[in-house]
Amino acid sequence: MSQEPRGWFRSNVTVALSASDNQGGSGVSYVEYSLDNLPFQRYNGPFSIAASGTTVVRARATDEAGNTENPGVSTIVAIDPASPVISISSPTSTDYLHSAALQISFDATDATSGIDGSATARLDGTSVTSGATVQLLAMTLGSHTLEVTASDRAGNTATKTVSFRVIATVDSLIAAVNTFAAQGAIASNTATGLIAKLEDAKRALSRGNVTAARGKLNQFSDQVSAQQGKSIAAPAAQVLLDDAAFVLAGI
Repeated sequence: MSQEPRGWFRSNVTVALSASDNQGGSGVSYVEYSLDNLPFQRYNGPFSIAASGTTVVRARATDEAGNTENPGVSTIVAIDPASPVISISSPTSTDYLHSAALQISFDATDATSGIDGSATARLDGTSVTSGATVQLLAMTLGSHTLEVTASDRAGNTATKTVSFRVIATVDSLIAAVNTFAAQGAIASNTATGLIAKLEDAKRALSRGNVTAARGKLNQFSDQVSAQQGKSIAAPAAQVLLDDAAFVLAGI
């Protein structure tokens, strides 16, 4: 059996009882024990407790003269063999637009010994907290993973992961340009020209004219490249170029 410092066991517990009479007494006749206030029964040797949760063990001895220990002794055996249960509400295993804001939401519960502290999480290896909002424009396109870990007071641990994908569309490109412009990473006149090209591409796609849409997206990329480090901050330009390439590859 293994026991954590807080007194919880993670597996069956073997209980052994012993008793002695006072010096010069008549000697121990027998020992009895009771589990969770059930009737006392004779002790014939070590016994095992497997019940999850807490079990109250009481014991008493009777000597050859018929004197019974009162009130006897008692202890609590606490067993929790199960790992915590982790739930992740957000993100889910789906696609998120690059321009979206993702709120992290997770929790962990343990019905027996209770959670030791709180659950912890890492998004692509970086610590995050439940309730935190992540701006996906700060992340790359492609697959990402949230890993949540929790331990209970018995030392059982659990880990749960959710993988999701960040993608780009013409609409997310429009939103990204607006976001970068609001942050001062794109000059307002440059942003106006970029959005005009994206709106043209969007209308072309709605008509089913893929060739025209690709042409506008290529013009968009050319303008971003030409203004990178000038009227468009270099990091913002790289995001826009990557997203435009993603959209072009999908149409």
